[in-house]
Amino acid sequence: METKNRQIRRILIVEKMIMMPIKAALLFFSFLFFGSGSQDTTHLFSKSFLFYQAGLYLMANAIFFVVLTWAQARKWGDLSIKTAAFFLSIIDNLYLSFLIPLTGGLESPIYWFYTGLMIRNAINFPKIRVQGIINLAFCIFYAGAVYVGERETELFLQEIFYLRIIVLLLVSICCWGIYALIQQRVLKDEEEREFHLRREKIHAIRRLAGEIAHGLKNPLTIINNAAYYLEKHVTDELSDVKQHVTIIREEIHRSDRILSQIMDYSKWSNAKLTKLNINQVLDSAIHEIHPETTFPNIHIKKQYQKDLPFLFFDEGHLRQIFSNLIINAFEAIQEKGEGQGLITLTSSLDEENETLLVSVSDTGVGMDLPDVNKIYDPFFTTKEKGTGLGLSIVKNLIETYDGSVEVESKKERGSTFTIRLPIATKNQR
Repeated sequence: METKNRQIRRILIVEKMIMMPIKAALLFFSFLFFGSGSQDTTHLFSKSFLFYQAGLYLMANAIFFVVLTWAQARKWGDLSIKTAAFFLSIIDNLYLSFLIPLTGGLESPIYWFYTGLMIRNAINFPKIRVQGIINLAFCIFYAGAVYVGERETELFLQEIFYLRIIVLLLVSICCWGIYALIQQRVLKDEEEREFHLRREKIHAIRRLAGEIAHGLKNPLTIINNAAYYLEKHVTDELSDVKQHVTIIREEIHRSDRILSQIMDYSKWSNAKLTKLNINQVLDSAIHEIHPETTFPNIHIKKQYQKDLPFLFFDEGHLRQIFSNLIINAFEAIQEKGEGQGLITLTSSLDEENETLLVSVSDTGVGMDLPDVNKIYDPFFTTKEKGTGLGLSIVKNLIETYDGSVEVESKKERGSTFTIRLPIATKNQR
């Protein structure tokens, strides 16, 4: 999938750096040719009409070049630049068609300019539908221009006429095919760079998470052993002390669970990045949870967009993210106490920002604004036995892949978590 930014840059380079000098030269020779006053130029149109057409072509190009420049400078949007490039192509087609009858009709050397413009169309508009429409218009206008120049119905019986039309069609097809092959190679190179970029970011996690976990695990074990010794040797007369020692051991076990999660966090550096179908991973996460048996009264509604681009991700990590959010949704519905509820899973593509969107919505207990603002804070939890690290780790993992997660929630009405995952890293974009 080609990024829009790359296509826009290519259009600007082609139109400003290549086409502008060529058109300036074409107009210069057109004015010289029309000014010669030869019979070849005046047998169809008057001299004033010829200059009027050349001036009109010059003015139309000037207008659309100004639009291109302003759209680039003021960031009007990709559509403005693409539209200007489209009309510039049509204008060039019309002007070449105007020159064909004046320069020999079927034998006109201007014919070969059409092949160059078709190559330009392939560069500016890689999508076959847009490219095909423009190039088909080129063929139709060329045929009409030749007929105007020849004024003979027998023209359509000549082999050379059909041969020239076929050549134009073949050039159009070949340009699209060559571009597709080049694009395949470019995408393959980008995929390789993508793997390296993301793997480097994930590897950076091990140093921090691993050092924290291993640095605290051993002292915690020593403290736990000491507390156990005190608990066993404190006499019944010191019941208050024994009770506090018990509390210490419970908190040590809780801390141990937290460190275990951090240890899992450090294992993310062993990620194996692959191209994933995000809808299939969502289904895999649902199957892993077994909602039909564990939560029989809670229903899941899927709203998946088809034909989404592949995502570079570790499958285990992505499934873990989805599973965590889906389990949270189930637990929120159970906490509400109504016995039944609905979870909606949605996937879609944000083409403008080149990101995949996944949302997990539930009809559960919801949260107040103060809780929403703290939900990603480490160790913050509204659950009795929660560690408060689940969503914090999920958020950090998503951000490791240059993604983001947002939440909207209302008390007693439910919550919606929305994940944005880029198709390419920021370095690639």
